[in-house]
Order: sequence, then C-alpha cells, then structure tokens
Amino acid sequence: MSDAIRSAVKYNRTSSNITNAYGVSIYFPYRRTSNVDLACSTYRQIGMDADYSKCIRQFASIETSGQIASGGTSSPLFSLLGTVGDSAGSASAELIGDLLGSFLSGSFDRNIEGLDSSNTAYMKDSALSSDDTAEYIASNYFDTSNLVWEKNASGKYTMILPESQWDLVHDLDKNLFYDDGEGYVDMVLDNVFSFDDDGNLIADTDRTWLAINGQPVAYYHTDTTEMSNDVYSISGYVPAMLNGERVNLILVFDSQNPKGYIAGATTDYKNMETATVAKSLIELQVGDTLDFLCDYYTYDGDYLDNYYLGEKMTVSSNMQISNVDVGEGNLKITYCFTDIYNQKYWTPSIQP
Repeated sequence: MSDAIRSAVKYNRTSSNITNAYGVSIYFPYRRTSNVDLACSTYRQIGMDADYSKCIRQFASIETSGQIASGGTSSPLFSLLGTVGDSAGSASAELIGDLLGSFLSGSFDRNIEGLDSSNTAYMKDSALSSDDTAEYIASNYFDTSNLVWEKNASGKYTMILPESQWDLVHDLDKNLFYDDGEGYVDMVLDNVFSFDDDGNLIADTDRTWLAINGQPVAYYHTDTTEMSNDVYSISGYVPAMLNGERVNLILVFDSQNPKGYIAGATTDYKNMETATVAKSLIELQVGDTLDFLCDYYTYDGDYLDNYYLGEKMTVSSNMQISNVDVGEGNLKITYCFTDIYNQKYWTPSIQP
C-alpha cells in the first residue's frame, strides 16, 4: 500500500438539496444526542405524545452523563501515539455529581462531540437532578485500567476483563493504522476478535484487511444483529466517490452471504446543512467509477485530510469482498471498546 495514498480531496459543498430521500422514520438518540432538543421541539409542534419526548430526553441525559463522567469525546490518537487518554479507571458518585453539575452550569471542559450550550437543554431534565443518576453511573462505570495487553503461552496478545465489565461493553472493534512511510492511513473499524477458553479477548494481529476487488478499503463497522448462532447480519460502510459524488458504500455480511456483498450506496451529506439522511440505497451500475477514501494522519497524530486510497475502480458485475494482505508497511492495531453510554475507549496499540 506504499503507493496507495493519492492527492487530498476537500469538500466545500454549499447546496442543501437532498435527493433519494423519502419514507418516515423516528429519531432515537443513541448514536447522536445533539438533535434531541430539535426533535423534541418538532414533536411538540406536530402534537406528538409528550411521553416519547420525555423518554428520549431522559435517555439522552443518562447517555451524555456517562460520557461526561468518562472524560468526553475520545480518540484513537492516544493509542496511536503511545500515550494514555484522560479517562479515569473509576469514579465516585460524588465526583460524577460534581462533573455533571459543572456541565449543567455551562462548563464544557468535558467536550462531547456535537454538543454545546445551544443544544443541551435536554440535560436539564428532572431525572438528571437526582443523586440516583450519579450513583448509577458510578456503579456501571467502565474501568479503563483493565485495558492492558498480555502475551499468553502461545505468544498471542490477550486482555482480561471481569465479567461485570464485559456487561458494560456494547461494541468491540479492531482499529488498524497502516504506516505508508510518511504517515498513518486509518483503515478504521472491523468487528474482528476472538476469545480463549477462559473468556479472555485475543487480539487479531493478522496483516490482512477488508478489500473490494483486491483493493484494501477504510471500513466502518456499524451494526451486528444475531438472531441465533446460524442467523446473523453484519453491516458497515466504506467512504468513496461514486461517479464524482461522495457516498458511503453499504456492505452486508449475513448468514446467507457470509463473504459479503455491496448492498448499494447512500449519499454522504457531510458538510451540508441538513440533519436528514436519505433512507433509500443508490444501486451501483456496471461502468460506474469508484474512488475509495480514507483519513490520513501525520506521525505526530495530526489529522491532515481525506485522501484517495488506491486507484480508481470501475464497477463490474461481480464485485468481490475479501481480506487481503495490506503490504509491508508497519501496522498499529488497537481495539475500540464502546460502553453502554456510547463512550469509546481505545486499547494500547500493538505492533505485529
């Protein structure tokens, strides 16, 4: 992949026209709480049952409180640079209460992505004022002191977490950074991991990554649904330019298609002034062109821009998804834990 990174691409869109958008959906704030106030205002204007607005305000309050207590928005860069983030291993109810009180009084020193004084009225919900919230978070707090790699007798990197801590884990993903000789390519997140007979996490240190038609791509795992041991669905997306327009290619791996397939694409409205996302999929056509995108960082951990990854590809009738060797460059592998408050934590990096 040493020659895979090409010229940077910037997006300065000003148009807010939305195409391929139809259907009805309802907002629930697990992945993003910044729209809670706006959603509740809209629901009030259209006469929607006030109980639902109360429900999402209180849910978002607990979620945001958990993130505040854990240190706010985190980043894989701490792991990439060999440093430690600012999340504490544990916290008392008294300390958590002080942090929440500071946030409610207008102090945003605990940065939560997308939140500021303009969109946090929901945090003043009465449910947050009780000591029960701080007590609950203190009793259900992800302890980052457990995020330590050890090598087992077979030389594999393992991590031991108490069962009570695993109960707080909502998602677990492998994060891969590739050193191309000038900086780091973020290949992002894939749900690749295993456990030993004692239930300890075993890190995947394989030098392969997800690829489309043999080209490694930046892949964002988003959802895993398991109905039974034999029935499952895993989905994610790959940022790309489809015929010159920025999209997210939707990849699906399920029990009927374990090798995966491209379900279609959704328009990426990044940097556009809209909170609405089209629900329909754009179908890829034979002859369409694809340019894959990735985030790129300096060795100092500074984000540079979106870059093209690999060469431009022409869509064929048989697009194949596989895992391929990423090349001879150095790798840094971390694991991203997401807790029940949607707070992310990265492990120390491994260099296989």
